[in-house]
Amino acid sequence: MPRPVVPPTLYTLALRNNAQMLYQGLRAVDQLWEPPKMTLNAPRSSPSGSPHNLSTSQLFLAPLSSEEEQEEQQRLNMVQLIRDWLMQTPTLVMEDLIASLLKHTEKTLNDDRDQKLIKALINIERMKVSDIFFGVHALFAVLVDTPISKLEFSAKLWVCLWDYEQIMQSSYIHDRVCESLPRMRNLVQINLPQVATDKLCFLISEHLPLIRELNLDHSRVTDKGIKFLCGIKTLMGKSSPSEGQSQSSDVDQALQEQAALSVWHATTTESTMVARSISFESPCTTSSPIGSPGGSAGREKYCSQIQKLSLDGCLNLSESVIWLALKKLNTLKMLKYHHAFSVAEIMNKELNNLSSEEVAQLHFKLIHYNHPFPYGINVPTSLVQRISAVCPNITELNIVTEDSCVEAFSHMKHLKSVSIELEDWFGLGLFGFLKTMGSQIQELAISCSSDAEASFPPGGGQAFQLFNTGLKLARALCDPDSLKKLNIAGRCVKLQCLSLEGNFSSFMTHGFIMSLLAKNPLEQLGIFDIGGADIALGPQTALLLLKLPNILELRLSTWKLSDQDFNSLKTFVKDHGFHVYLTRGGPSHSE
Repeated sequence: MPRPVVPPTLYTLALRNNAQMLYQGLRAVDQLWEPPKMTLNAPRSSPSGSPHNLSTSQLFLAPLSSEEEQEEQQRLNMVQLIRDWLMQTPTLVMEDLIASLLKHTEKTLNDDRDQKLIKALINIERMKVSDIFFGVHALFAVLVDTPISKLEFSAKLWVCLWDYEQIMQSSYIHDRVCESLPRMRNLVQINLPQVATDKLCFLISEHLPLIRELNLDHSRVTDKGIKFLCGIKTLMGKSSPSEGQSQSSDVDQALQEQAALSVWHATTTESTMVARSISFESPCTTSSPIGSPGGSAGREKYCSQIQKLSLDGCLNLSESVIWLALKKLNTLKMLKYHHAFSVAEIMNKELNNLSSEEVAQLHFKLIHYNHPFPYGINVPTSLVQRISAVCPNITELNIVTEDSCVEAFSHMKHLKSVSIELEDWFGLGLFGFLKTMGSQIQELAISCSSDAEASFPPGGGQAFQLFNTGLKLARALCDPDSLKKLNIAGRCVKLQCLSLEGNFSSFMTHGFIMSLLAKNPLEQLGIFDIGGADIALGPQTALLLLKLPNILELRLSTWKLSDQDFNSLKTFVKDHGFHVYLTRGGPSHSE
């Protein structure tokens, strides 16, 4: 029987309640925050607007009035109070609480999102900048100097915050993140999609030595930012003034920007009163070489422990910097990027151009070979062998290709998760691959982008229709002897996810599923998904699959089920307390 539904624990309920209270507290802190005021007559200098473009002699921080100082001190006291409260909890509890808080914040922003944005536009003249922070600005202030190791912001939450910032034409949340990250040195994982910049990449490489997972999807990061992560930060050398001026380094500019930010945000930091009395000159503007004994106990300033780096949707990156990241970040296990080219294409091109001696010197720890839709690549066997030698630990394959190229991927000896989109048909290449690798595959997704009834002549020239995609999930219209040679049913005994798309209407029946389960009980299967053309499976088959011990989801979009049948299945699952999702055609038909 499937796993039973487990009610939320008291711990989970307590997290939700405390997350809601924390959200209200952070929003109250944000309401006390005011953007710094600028003046031409004040004695302390600071850049205005963006601290990147104006010199520090143009505008100055205006001194706070006594009333403003009182409000600022009240805000700082509240920040410290919340921090002290969090510090009384174990680190793991704190991280779970922050994760619950972020989910609550995302739900609050995303519910009726369009309507809320329209209201914000209508009332923009009456809104304060802090009205659009939703506690996130205060959260980063609270979390400085805490032992928190992960901040799992979702892409949806950052997109929502970005939408509101566009309405107010501000970047205060980004600036707060820049200010807080250097004091969150225990971070191992952080998601910064949409909001990341080259400056954030520099700060991460300088101040977060433990970072292992970094998400920069759909951000403005350029090659310069990725080079920062790789430790390429050439300072101005001992050249002539003209040469030095023409060769001003990326890191020198970033260091100056970091110093400018520290003063620009003096009115928002916990050390406000002290910051107002110090000069603009900052230790971070030193010109000592990266990795020298002068800073962080001689630590080499780059992401030396990073294992997962996600750069999907980053439009300002070149192929060369992706290859550079693969070579420089020696601990990298997963690099996600797909714009003009995928990571797989870039790696194929570079490895193909190297000599055997050069290839022998490379060793990547990548576990994911990924080239997704919309177009395919045909990788020859010799190149797959090179890839397997350079990346011996690949466990996940996601590829769009032709059937004749599939069998070559059998050289990737440790594959566990396979997703294959065929541009032609299900054929002997796929058959050979699954015959070799089927016993170790845990997740299998196969689809065909062309006519699923396309036929081909294997060997002796006899035409077969699609057949045997790993679990004998197609029945060739041929003589029994030939069919036995193609039968590899039962080889994929470790499957946890089965997802197939094609035309299986000619053979996919209840009797076929029964015979399949007789050969392979699919004891580890969690997701069963066969789509494409309508198939002759009904409630009887669903009840049979619901007996699988680890089944979690049945996707029934192309089954022959009436609304009454589907509702009866949902009632059956609910009455038996099964933790199983039934999906049919969309969210409105899911349970």
